[in-house]
Amino acid sequence: MYTDSRDETIDITESLTSKVVEVASQEYVYSYEDKVVATDRVFAFKEKFKPDTNLFQLVPNEGEKNIDYQKFLNSLDMEDSEVYEELINAGENIMKGVEGLDISEISFKDLEEKIEIGGRKFSVIYASPSVEIAGISMKENLEKKLRGRVAV
Repeated sequence: MYTDSRDETIDITESLTSKVVEVASQEYVYSYEDKVVATDRVFAFKEKFKPDTNLFQLVPNEGEKNIDYQKFLNSLDMEDSEVYEELINAGENIMKGVEGLDISEISFKDLEEKIEIGGRKFSVIYASPSVEIAGISMKENLEKKLRGRVAV
């Protein structure tokens, strides 16, 4: 969440494309950037009826960053059940892996999982609300970055 120019708190994921999906018999509100304009793609999910949204970056692990990344990311059908199941499962695995760890014990490797979708390799990176870089949480930092990419 962030505060807009009117000092109103807004959940940045409300500006993303969203739908309710079912993965492993659990319903989630799944959100994602519709069109990629950067070298990563933001997606989010939360269990339906729960307040906290989990924010992630999807980054290609192959090709040339400034040439291929947008093309690879925009070619993903984020509505495809195989895609969102892979993303949500990777996100859940990351969060379970750091659950209960002291902040000082969490490394950036703990916040990343490598996956494959459609024969392409990607990294899923968890924007943790607890881990801070230069005094700002990874989640707040990604929300700020996302604000500049989508119309709110």
